[in-house]
Amino acid sequence: MTALEEKIITQFQVFEKSINGKSDSELHQLRKLAIAEFEKQGFPTIKNEEWKYTSVAEYLKNDFHFKTKKQELTQGISQHFIPDLEAVNIIIEDGIYAQTLENTQRIKGLTIENLASIIYSEKFSKANLKGYKQYNTDGFIAANEAFAENGIFIEVADNEHIELPVVIYIITNAAVFSQPKILLSVGKNASIQLVEVHIKVGSDPSVSNMITEISQGEDSIVKYAKVQYGFENENHIGTTQVNQLGKSVFNGVTLTLGGNVVRNNFNVCFHSPNSETHLYGLVLINDTSHVDNHTVVDHAVPNCESNELYKNIVDDAASAVFNGKIFVRKDAQKTNAYQSSKNILLSNQANAFSKPQLEIWADDVKCSHGSTTGQLDKEALFYLRSRGIGEKQAKAMLTKAYVNDVLEKVEIPALRLQLEKIIESRFS
Repeated sequence: MTALEEKIITQFQVFEKSINGKSDSELHQLRKLAIAEFEKQGFPTIKNEEWKYTSVAEYLKNDFHFKTKKQELTQGISQHFIPDLEAVNIIIEDGIYAQTLENTQRIKGLTIENLASIIYSEKFSKANLKGYKQYNTDGFIAANEAFAENGIFIEVADNEHIELPVVIYIITNAAVFSQPKILLSVGKNASIQLVEVHIKVGSDPSVSNMITEISQGEDSIVKYAKVQYGFENENHIGTTQVNQLGKSVFNGVTLTLGGNVVRNNFNVCFHSPNSETHLYGLVLINDTSHVDNHTVVDHAVPNCESNELYKNIVDDAASAVFNGKIFVRKDAQKTNAYQSSKNILLSNQANAFSKPQLEIWADDVKCSHGSTTGQLDKEALFYLRSRGIGEKQAKAMLTKAYVNDVLEKVEIPALRLQLEKIIESRFS
């Protein structure tokens, strides 16, 4: 057991003494199950098949500390906000809810609450997806569940369509091991746009180990984006879990522009027929960044559709991983499932690992997967240069064209414009 693993177990004992008579609650029993699994497994290593390309051992040697109370916001956070975007802005710093920069009372059908204030309520019990935990496969998820208390609860009432995007700025400060949780419950025939923006402050290494759980009612629509700007010494382990009821639609976009070690787990499960999910990912990294995207789409019922498109652009000595799994259960007839992973390597030292997977137990389905890895088209590059365009500008033009089919899935114009400017500046 590493020093950090021992520290987490000790911290849980301190946390348990501070919950003021709630140690017999159903929630705390789940916490104890989670910490027992964490103590048994610890953090995953490259011996674990799901983590064979991603080692967390080196950065977990740092001396991280834990924060349990709200503090004054770090100055200058607003400079990282998405420019010219009218939105409901929520701030979580070091895993603890800080504030909501919008009067949500005037937004009909939208409820935003500090998770800590409802953690023992029936509302939390209904929203917390107990049946979709993965304690037995991932120590990071178990660690987050063991300390389940801090974060945000968002609820959209039945038949309500939230026009303003809800943007959550997740800020991680220096030398902190933070474990926030976001719960989103979307009612029947309701819709919302949710954006996570991950920001690193300070130069010391930090870890954000977070879980986002999304529960969709029938005929609901969720448009979700996760943006990681790629601050130095930023380590992020994030799990997004989506449960869909019938005729619901989920659109998810993950955009990663750097970081030290980043792991994004995206799990989707269909619980009722006639639902659809669309997952898109874009990774643009250089230096020695390492980004690992893992997806699981579980077709547990018939007549559902899923589409996945992940693109990686890797430069210098950086490395990118895509591992996508599609399960089609025995009774999930009439399933349509598609998966594509595409990689461009811009240097001889860059690495891309791609592992698309299909497991099918039904026979009346349409499923496919594929993966490609290569470099920028030399003939297209030569064509542009022969027209007087410089090498860097020509590469920028080809790169922008390559990523456009993912960027266009970002349906918030202000966010899409900001991302386009960042990508252009990488090649200027």
